[in-house]
Amino acid sequence: MRYLLVGDNVKILFAEDEVSEVAICYNAREDKWYENTYLLWEKRIGFDPSEPEDSIYRYGNIPCIEEITKAEAEQSIGRKITEEEIAEPFLKFEKEYQEFMAKCQKH
Repeated sequence: MRYLLVGDNVKILFAEDEVSEVAICYNAREDKWYENTYLLWEKRIGFDPSEPEDSIYRYGNIPCIEEITKAEAEQSIGRKITEEEIAEPFLKFEKEYQEFMAKCQKH
């Protein structure tokens, strides 16, 4: 598991599985993790959906992406991160992915 702080002014905490590259994002308001792989990849390529389609700033605005330790991630949210809370969104994603693949195979 790799922990990433992403952003320039406002930092978003991600946990990413290094093998599958599935990522979860920490929501501080709800004190909960959510699967959010697309957001991490949008940040990696610098995609800004708020920019007009013909804007030179729509792509390439790559924010600061810093890999941090679990201890630093815990410090950033002010509490310990448990294996159970990290596993839950990954398991949910895996279940939804398997259901999706089963539907695809039926067609």
